[in-house]
Amino acid sequence: MTTEIEIFHHDDVFLKIKCPNNVAAELAEHFSFFVPGYKHMPKFVHGVWDGKIRLFNIRKRTIYQGLYDHVIKYLQSFDYKFKSHVPQNDRKVSLDDIREFIKTIDLPEKFQVRDYQLKSLEHVINNNRALVLSPTSSGKSLLIYILIRYFDVKTLIIVPTTTLVDQMYSDFEDYGFDSKSNIHKIYSGQDRHTKKQITVSTWQSLFREPTEYFKNFQLVIGDEAHTFAATSLKTIMEGLTRCPIRIGTTGSLDGSKTNKMVLEGLFGPTFAATSTSELMIAGHVANLTIKCLNLQWPIDTRKQAVRAKYDDENTFLVEHPTRNRMITNLAKTTEGNVLILFRNRSQGNALYQLCVDKIDNREIYYVDGKVKTAARTQIRTDVNKEKTSVLIASVGTFATGINIQNIDVIIFASPTKSRIRNIQAIGRGLRKSERKTECVLYDLSDDLSHNKWVNHTLRHFMARIQIYNEEKFNYKIFKVPVQC
Repeated sequence: MTTEIEIFHHDDVFLKIKCPNNVAAELAEHFSFFVPGYKHMPKFVHGVWDGKIRLFNIRKRTIYQGLYDHVIKYLQSFDYKFKSHVPQNDRKVSLDDIREFIKTIDLPEKFQVRDYQLKSLEHVINNNRALVLSPTSSGKSLLIYILIRYFDVKTLIIVPTTTLVDQMYSDFEDYGFDSKSNIHKIYSGQDRHTKKQITVSTWQSLFREPTEYFKNFQLVIGDEAHTFAATSLKTIMEGLTRCPIRIGTTGSLDGSKTNKMVLEGLFGPTFAATSTSELMIAGHVANLTIKCLNLQWPIDTRKQAVRAKYDDENTFLVEHPTRNRMITNLAKTTEGNVLILFRNRSQGNALYQLCVDKIDNREIYYVDGKVKTAARTQIRTDVNKEKTSVLIASVGTFATGINIQNIDVIIFASPTKSRIRNIQAIGRGLRKSERKTECVLYDLSDDLSHNKWVNHTLRHFMARIQIYNEEKFNYKIFKVPVQC
């Protein structure tokens, strides 16, 4: 017995699948996934949600366009008879065609398009949809610029922070583009409407806009696309019903199937351009050395910390004066420009005051979410001119996408197990400059374990070690006693 199934183009967001109820139920189950950490989420705890995200709407019979290949693969695996009415892109552009096009946009001589960038351009242009996985310092902004010039249509670029709005604008100027005439920047308080070809905006500025606002965009680019799993970002992408060209760029995914499937659904199948280790071997990014400082706490402190909740343990560590003095001394005795990344504002303020008090003859900068966008941009510019500065910055403002070429040393003051946050934070130090080819990361971890009890942040450190192994990073572990 055969089952007749038909797949249609519903709009530029969704496919529509005409199928019997039993097949719909199977698709709904196959494209359902538990959200990472769902057991701790209030809706699950209170019994109003089962912890799953469902990508196939069984009532509407719709699923994201970007999952077309996954749908076909599933139907073929069960020998279902189906017919697709979805139009396929018949564009066939070669690498030589792309090289010739690049010559026409007059890039400054210092910007050379690398082989992996050319392959990414070829893939995106010939498919219209892609989630481009390309690590920090691989030239994502140049890739975005060339794609925009190639397609030459009304374009929306979505970035996660206001600082990245300004950075994208200035990057395009560096490529020889007339940003003032062609780019409209949006963040808090600015007009959403423009006649300019390119709009660069944070997602926070757009997610309440009606669907009508998005109808004229033909190309959407999600920079740092790993942030796009949030509900408000999905709302924006689902509003772009007449936008056939969809490109996500990111340096890392969180490793969960849920996150990847949502992003591929919104943008398209993943295309891996290159890896950080390959960039290091080719000399395109700074060589990275990771020094893992495993802080060994006294036995009395360990006994007091046994079975402490994560929040209590974390608060104890980030507010401990001895630990913060150790971080300050590390920054003081380290040469070059130092970036100290923190998550807790109280720790950031404490570290800033300690650095101001203890470190002489070096510029000390501080950035958190309360610092205005213009001030952040100026600090980024200033640090790029410095040789011995110390920048204390929150992970939320400076771990993702910020282009500072002259960071020589990174200190993780309060690291986590998050793959995305760690890889993105490491990326702040990988950019090369005329004077810099090396970067050192100090990864601080805390051993508060006692007998069979292993503390939370030490387990997070073990997770980071797994990430370093997977990424083929060079690291060494040093045990450092804490003298309270």
